[in-house]
Amino acid sequence: MRWSWAQYSNRSLGADNWVPERGEGSDWCNLGLTLVDSLDTLYLMGLRDEFDRAEAWVRDSLSMAGSRDTWQSFFEITILGLRVLGGLLGAFAVSERGVFLERAAELGDRLLAAWGPADGLYPVGEVNVRLGQGRVIRWMGGKGLLPIYYNKHGPQGSDVSLGARGDSYYEYLIKGFLQTRQSERVLFDKWKLAMDEMFKQLTFKSQDGHTYVAKMRASTVVPEFDHLACFVPGMLVLAAEAAPEGALGGDERQHYREAAEEITETCHAMYDTKSGLAPEIVAAEAMYYVHYYTGDPKYRGEAVRILERLPAALREVAREPMLKRVARLAMAHVGEVPALESLAFRMLDWYGYGEISLSVLEKDFQSRRQEVPEDLDQVFEAIDINRDGYVSYLTFLSATLPPAMRKCESLCKVVFGIFDRNKDGAVDADDLTGVFGEEEVCQRIVSEVSYEGTISFQDFKNLLASAV
Repeated sequence: MRWSWAQYSNRSLGADNWVPERGEGSDWCNLGLTLVDSLDTLYLMGLRDEFDRAEAWVRDSLSMAGSRDTWQSFFEITILGLRVLGGLLGAFAVSERGVFLERAAELGDRLLAAWGPADGLYPVGEVNVRLGQGRVIRWMGGKGLLPIYYNKHGPQGSDVSLGARGDSYYEYLIKGFLQTRQSERVLFDKWKLAMDEMFKQLTFKSQDGHTYVAKMRASTVVPEFDHLACFVPGMLVLAAEAAPEGALGGDERQHYREAAEEITETCHAMYDTKSGLAPEIVAAEAMYYVHYYTGDPKYRGEAVRILERLPAALREVAREPMLKRVARLAMAHVGEVPALESLAFRMLDWYGYGEISLSVLEKDFQSRRQEVPEDLDQVFEAIDINRDGYVSYLTFLSATLPPAMRKCESLCKVVFGIFDRNKDGAVDADDLTGVFGEEEVCQRIVSEVSYEGTISFQDFKNLLASAV
């Protein structure tokens, strides 16, 4: 964290985003998204000098009136703006420093403009943070399932999906209701109506018995299962367990639980391919929620099998050239991480810190009544890049990255393009220094795999695909 923060803060402190291939920042709305989003993490990790410097930027440079003068989708500005609003509130929660609460109130007041002169139940379609103004959009009233396309004149068409473009609306209804201490009953009522319509209009079983949630296109049901809809079972079981008395009947709660398990099985079945990867994105959230509330060990089974392969995977990583290890870290970062690998890490990340320790690994072996490998401490030390006694999420993923992802040419090209800063078709120590800094280390990384001091894309691809 200290290293990555230094790359950002020393070169582009206050920029919304960090562009590693260019070694510079970029702005989207001029609100310091990356900086503010990192505040509570810096504080909780004990990086107080870095936190103090970031606080000074918030105090002296973060200005809502100085944000970009542009109209943005309220959904997008909320997703990204919450990184600022939530980041400021999170920083205040852990540090109790008043400047964060002051800036959060300033941003919150401007986001309230999104509710404008309408009925107050739904936001307008666009908001300008700098001006503190919103543009009205008319939402459909009285319906549960809503079309996924809108413009300033209202709903466009009749395409409905609980996957891409539609998922967050339904997710935020139930979570918004629960997170406001169940005080906003209108959110639950809208969500419940949507679920009733989903079960009636869009929930089906395939010929092989898998329950799925279909889409609707031009008012016609399309039997496609968008894998982003794998958040649905998590949402259902969350409501079944957390909704207040009287909000759901006993039969409805049981129906939600059963449907959640069935759809989760469908998401899990998507991995039954030659590559071991699902055809598209499948979220781990459903497996996490369903396992958490049911306690059924079958949802841990596949993730446990990943953990059983972990010692061999860690040994492989420990013996790899540093370039290969760094490249696989980048692939894990830019690729779509499979749900099972993500769930396996959650099972080891007992305290939710985003990292695992040697002692936790040892305890996991013991809890599964397996003998702890004699060289586990040596292997762990070899992959403990920061020498702080912990392995990060990305390092774990680089070790468990499925072979199909390692050999994916398009993913290799993306990572190679990041490393090839001068775009001459080859990576050398100067390129890597521009990305990572630490010139001597980068020279050593390149020399491990190339006598000539340069690496072509073909060599890079072969290196990633090769066994140790």
